[in-house]
Amino acid sequence: MLDPSTTSGTTSTTEGTSMSTTSTTAPPTTTSMTTDPTVDPMTTGTTTVDPSETADSTTSVGTTDTDTTGPVDPCELACDGLACGPSEGCACGDCSPMATCADDQTYCGLPVGFFNDFGSTALVNGQVQLGFRFQVFEERVVRRLAVISGGAGVDVRMALYTHDGVGPADRIAQTGAVTLYANGVNEFDVGATTIMPGEYWVMLHTAGSTPLARTFNGDNGYEEAVRINIPFMDGFPMTMNDEMVITDYRYNLYMVVED
Repeated sequence: MLDPSTTSGTTSTTEGTSMSTTSTTAPPTTTSMTTDPTVDPMTTGTTTVDPSETADSTTSVGTTDTDTTGPVDPCELACDGLACGPSEGCACGDCSPMATCADDQTYCGLPVGFFNDFGSTALVNGQVQLGFRFQVFEERVVRRLAVISGGAGVDVRMALYTHDGVGPADRIAQTGAVTLYANGVNEFDVGATTIMPGEYWVMLHTAGSTPLARTFNGDNGYEEAVRINIPFMDGFPMTMNDEMVITDYRYNLYMVVED
């Protein structure tokens, strides 16, 4: 309990709460700032601030344009858009051992089918469509259809078909009429055609008697789809349902997919 004689000039709070003591002091002196009416309120010292600048402008910190990328590798420019091969003295990439860099260097081409020359050659009659079935194990993009020939100068067509469990079914890619340009490998572009895992038939249509690479005599027990007496100008049907599936020699037909 406080001695009442000591509370003069102090304020006591209610019992049971904390007690604060306020000293009585003289009221503070307030200094009044008088604005000189002759001074522009938007000035500081002797520098006048344009109100339009203070309202609309912002201060940018650290926006100085400085090139920090350093020198550009000239090979990055030379190889832009290329997947493989050289360009302007730069190496733009290597293909896997089984693949070959495309002529335009935009992809590595992997052959699927009978792409190794069987070593023998036979003449195939004109107006014949023949083909072989190959399996693809993962999604691929078909780029070319190909044949190995025993001579150049003959017109052919090529096409790629799905498999319906018996033989060729739906056409999914084809060339136009093309001329064999080499005694050996002849590859023809069909654009970029995506295919799913499955089995596919690579087909060839002869305009006239055509020398083609194939297996040797006696090695003729292989599945082959054939249509005969098909005018060359007719081309390949959208859906094939009248082929014969026989056993015959293997001819060097194949597709080229992106690796």
